[in-house]
Amino acid sequence: MRWAILENLINPPPAFKDVITSHFQYKSEEVLTQCEKWYAEALTNSSKSTHIAESLKRMIPKIKSQFLKLSTPVVPEKTVVVPVVTSPVTPEEIADL
Repeated sequence: MRWAILENLINPPPAFKDVITSHFQYKSEEVLTQCEKWYAEALTNSSKSTHIAESLKRMIPKIKSQFLKLSTPVVPEKTVVVPVVTSPVTPEEIADL
């Protein structure tokens, strides 16, 4: 999570900044839900998971903080393609389109 999520939020590669920002704007809730599931799983597993649980416990608030800094995504309007007729056509010709 530190490198795949947090580091890309804080220091995204310049060529991918817009893509990374848009991705996390749209997926932030799903990402946080998954992180919290991993944390819960780590708490219920063996003692080997203690280190993982502690790491997740520290990372989740940092990720939430970075998500809050993201602006609200702009949802593009649905594009409708309408054929442009430049000459008169008959209903039969329209049906053949």
